[in-house]
Amino acid sequence: MQSPSRRPSATHLQALGRARDGEFVSSPRSTSADPAPRSQDVAPENRRFPLDIRLARFTDLPALGSMERVYPLLQPQLSLSGYNASSALLSTRLPRNSEKPIFTVAESNGRVIAFADFKPSMHDRRWLLRALGASTGVYDPSPIWEEILVAAIRRAGMRGVKRLYARATGGTNAHVALCGAGFSPYASETIFVADSPRTLGADASMREQESSDTWAIHQLYNSSVPRDVLYAEALTSHAWDIENARRPGSSQTSGWLIDDADGLAAYARVTSDGGVHGLDVTFPPGSVKRASALLDGVLRRLRLEKRITRVYVAIRGYQQEIEPALARLGFTPGLTQDLLVRYTAVPIRSVTVEASPQLVDLGDRVPSQAPSILTAARHPSVNE
Repeated sequence: MQSPSRRPSATHLQALGRARDGEFVSSPRSTSADPAPRSQDVAPENRRFPLDIRLARFTDLPALGSMERVYPLLQPQLSLSGYNASSALLSTRLPRNSEKPIFTVAESNGRVIAFADFKPSMHDRRWLLRALGASTGVYDPSPIWEEILVAAIRRAGMRGVKRLYARATGGTNAHVALCGAGFSPYASETIFVADSPRTLGADASMREQESSDTWAIHQLYNSSVPRDVLYAEALTSHAWDIENARRPGSSQTSGWLIDDADGLAAYARVTSDGGVHGLDVTFPPGSVKRASALLDGVLRRLRLEKRITRVYVAIRGYQQEIEPALARLGFTPGLTQDLLVRYTAVPIRSVTVEASPQLVDLGDRVPSQAPSILTAARHPSVNE
């Protein structure tokens, strides 16, 4: 289990992507799979486990604390705060917690052998998969994870959740289990890491985000991401609101942006937990210079006002043009992962109805107005 105090570096993130879900396995649909892959040998054994899928209880704390493998999948967020399965379960009973985790476990022969931890975001009616865990020994845990995920999807649909989101490195056991449960990738993301990022002194007339900027930021997002990503994420302007908790030691979020004559040119969101910081940047195609200058300005501001021990920057596949600027700032690529979504109800965009040929006998002509329940019945008069 990863200790909450341990912050993975770029090297650690690369290892996390290769092996955080056990051995790297090929998808069953892959034509390049090994003739005798490990997953084919162990999957039948996993199916012999008598499984009971249920919500976690406090009595499961010892089993969660001794779980053989715990994989924090919500990256880079969990690299800032760390992750502990037992603490996550305890937080489900905290009072006045509007985002209590949904902790689902698989029990076999009276022993908890796997879990899935989802974090709800009910104002958007979505769940985020935070972590998976397993104690299956040498056996592949993906079939058990798939059963837990299917049960969680069913429970989410019953609670009115429309979408579930997850992140996983392609080809890992977690990725295989997610795809088996109906999750589909809609984008890729690379997390860049720097322990001592450089600043180049780029000229950036940036300002801090205000509450009135959320709509403009949302319009910038709509013009910056591909249409498929817009449909998959279905964000509203509330996604850009900043609500910092007042608890001591809690993470803090801030936003920074650059204006131009036509509106916003680039936006950066910073989440800080002690000396560890995570950055997301939004910019339209062709505005990479503005976005690079904004990142440089944000890093200078962090260096002046906060302590820096590590900085993560999440860059999506359609933002690759900013990667050379990150290299100049001292960042190196760490983890590459897929962003996946699962709909609890599949949206239907269009329906095509085809008429099937039928052989019928012709009858009498149909009257011009067919009778219906809205047509008053004609009562015969006494003269008829």
